[in-house]
Amino acid sequence: MDDADAVDENAVDAVEPLPEPPTPDRLAALHARAAQIAPPLARAVRWLRWPSLLLLVVALVAPVLLGALALSWQGWPRLVGVVVAVLALVPALLFGRSRAGTLRAAEDPEALVAELTAFTSHVQGGLGIMDKLAAVTQRGGVRLLARLRALWGVLQLPGETLDHLDSQTHLRWILPPRVGETWARLLATVWTTVGCYVAAAVLGAVSLTGAL
Repeated sequence: MDDADAVDENAVDAVEPLPEPPTPDRLAALHARAAQIAPPLARAVRWLRWPSLLLLVVALVAPVLLGALALSWQGWPRLVGVVVAVLALVPALLFGRSRAGTLRAAEDPEALVAELTAFTSHVQGGLGIMDKLAAVTQRGGVRLLARLRALWGVLQLPGETLDHLDSQTHLRWILPPRVGETWARLLATVWTTVGCYVAAAVLGAVSLTGAL
């Protein structure tokens, strides 16, 4: 069982906003727990820097290669090939944006502490949410897909809390739904990249026959 599955099995039930302002004791407890969690959480996210950069570079090269090949063709195959190559850049660019935002959030653990405290102070089960976040960091390894899946499985957020989460400029990159967008963009990037390389190999061979 990987770390994603371990977290998913213990996912927190959908959290709900608190009906009243948090007490000073609750804020102090949440801040203390956040101060324990944020640094290793940020470190776990930073582990993804180099594998995600490698993926991004490979993903950007693939459509460029396909587009360059398409420019050697004639007539409508050239137009179709260039359009497909340009469209294939979109998932990689979107993933690059999500990657940049996530890594930027991980560069400031103190801000994560403050935002995690602020966010969990406004929802039920704040300490439980932090425990689930801590579980994401307890197992070693890089495992880009597994860690993103694990973060997605930490908790489900009701609509009432999303506005408050979106105001947390760092934390919003670490929790759903934005981490789910990052995961979806990563998967789209992987499959688009594989498709581009396969298409470039096959169509490159066809080009040698003079058919294109």
